[in-house]
Amino acid sequence: MDMADMSNIEFDGALKFSLTERRMPDMKLKTKQLEALRAVVQQKRDVLAVLPTGYGKSLIYQLLPRSMFNFLLYGGKYCSIAIIVSPLTALMVDQVEKIKKQGQSAAIILAKCSEVDKETGIEVQGDSVENVLCGRVSIVFAHPEVLCSSKKCREMLLSDV
Repeated sequence: MDMADMSNIEFDGALKFSLTERRMPDMKLKTKQLEALRAVVQQKRDVLAVLPTGYGKSLIYQLLPRSMFNFLLYGGKYCSIAIIVSPLTALMVDQVEKIKKQGQSAAIILAKCSEVDKETGIEVQGDSVENVLCGRVSIVFAHPEVLCSSKKCREMLLSDV
């Protein structure tokens, strides 16, 4: 068995583990979902997934940090942060609520500074970047302009985390 076969077996095992952990053991992923996951996990590449509404983009980024990177080591250390860029604050808040209910860590970095939303407990700026850099957050939602215009966010993107 060559390294590529071994890598595919490990990937398939990690994917099965991840889906089972999410109580979806019989779920069949779509082609583009698998391509995105393989690119990150096996090829160790950053991925930009621009897919239609309803395609299942959220499943891609929810599988990565929680399960797949906890199952597979990435270059000898855990690399388990997914960054989702969206201009829609309401969508980000909704996604973070769902993610936190599943026991994952998530934060939102908005263009305008805010505090923790008292009702949902969702951090929407404050120490979000520091929490990412310290490894306390596995999924980060951000406005596109903040990633480009904020020095702190650019440093976060260039960090080894």
